[in-house]
Amino acid sequence: MKLLPATAAEHGRLAALIAASHRDVAERFGLNADNCPNHPSSCTPQWLADEAERGQRYLVARVAGETVGCVAVDFPADGESLHLNRLSVLPAWRRRGIGEALTRAVLEVAANYGTPRVSIGIIAAHAELEHWYARLGFVAGVTRRFEHQPFEVRYMACAVPQASTPTLYETARLRCRRWRPEDVVALQAVYGDADAMRWAGDGRAITAAECEAWRRVTAINYATRGHGMFALEARDGSGVIGFCGLVHPGGQIEPEAKYALARQHWGQGLASEALQGLLGWAAARGLGPVIATVAEPNHASRRVLSKAGLQEVARRDEDDGVPTLIYAAAPGQSLA
Repeated sequence: MKLLPATAAEHGRLAALIAASHRDVAERFGLNADNCPNHPSSCTPQWLADEAERGQRYLVARVAGETVGCVAVDFPADGESLHLNRLSVLPAWRRRGIGEALTRAVLEVAANYGTPRVSIGIIAAHAELEHWYARLGFVAGVTRRFEHQPFEVRYMACAVPQASTPTLYETARLRCRRWRPEDVVALQAVYGDADAMRWAGDGRAITAAECEAWRRVTAINYATRGHGMFALEARDGSGVIGFCGLVHPGGQIEPEAKYALARQHWGQGLASEALQGLLGWAAARGLGPVIATVAEPNHASRRVLSKAGLQEVARRDEDDGVPTLIYAAAPGQSLA
């Protein structure tokens, strides 16, 4: 079984999975589109698209390439509680630990994000489900009645300790670790620099809201893939000077190396040093082959990639007219 972040392209498949997974509960408690239109048994792709707009994300469970379960993660604005929503496992795949694995992954997301608890609301009369969550550490709280629902809702919560951020690898001048909540300040400083973003994404400086969204995505990547973007600290104690990591844009299979440094640290060979360390860390864990992409006119980044041991292997034309070059290790080359 693999746990992975869901992509927007999966909304149709996930909506069908959610509806099928909750149909038995709807039948048991007499729920339908008339008396409870927001029950998961009536889920549509548009629900998922609308909720994605406000920041909800899904984790999916796959077995032999088949998506058999999923769970939604809500990041409330107050930052005090992450909400677990629509835990769904297809009936034929139940009692195999899939629901528990998805739930524990959400707890890990919360720990990575720095949220102290995970909450959930269930049908109060669903005693078996309450017992199931209690076994995973959730404690029952208040019970409420809502006018738009024909049942009482019982809220449960599980305390989550903040995740540790040990050093992943070190180079002569750098130390790499997972993100901490306070790193959002440095993230905004680095990726909010318009010059630094000239060849990244759509070329815009990143906003504070986009930094926050990226932090949430990274917490999910840590919990599912075991990697994502990382913070780079100077070993001389001067703090976070940049970021690097492995990403999977659009759900691509190959991990893609990314990096960026604060402007005052450009031109010192630190980017190549960070990238060499990252590639070695990935190789030691069997992650790969790692690729990197760069706009053809971005000669500075091309030099960084070459110095780190990567070579150009392909070229693709983009809609904006600026070709992208794809870099990777030479066949048989070890970057560990």
